[in-house]
Amino acid sequence: MRTLTTLILLLSFTLCARASDVVDKTCVEGKVFLQGVGMVPYRLAIVYSPEPSAPNDLRRISNISLTLAGKEIIIPKKSYSDLRAATRSWPLYGVGGEPKQFQFWIEGGDGAKSYKVEFFISTERLVYREMFRHDSEKPEVIRFDKRTAEAEVGGGNALEPPSHPSTAPSKSRATP
Repeated sequence: MRTLTTLILLLSFTLCARASDVVDKTCVEGKVFLQGVGMVPYRLAIVYSPEPSAPNDLRRISNISLTLAGKEIIIPKKSYSDLRAATRSWPLYGVGGEPKQFQFWIEGGDGAKSYKVEFFISTERLVYREMFRHDSEKPEVIRFDKRTAEAEVGGGNALEPPSHPSTAPSKSRATP
């Protein structure tokens, strides 16, 4: 009995400790248009945690989850583990000219270290992300393999970035 009580107390402490690691959680629920289906619901949740190696006012993204039309879309940790001092996220929306592709984006940093990251999602998975840094004209692109959902830098079996003019990377989309 004593072992069971100790185990329950330890488990309770662990759950409380994990909850205290969360600084913020942004949840956005809405609907996006899916060609051939119509408006479908989505839920995007972004969890922010304290940055362990920085002052308490800095935070990092510790989890991103997305459900689209009732299906969980895996967002690999490699796609957001380098995002520090994140300040703003934007809801999911359709990518013009691409019938089954969506995106959301996150901004962060400050001044010369500012960035904007755009996540491009199909109805099945995270396809790629583009990171625009304050001091760079071209985005850093990370593609995600269809079979493994693991990050690949600079290529692989991922879909190509959209060629539609309204979604093609340009200097004007970078954070000033």
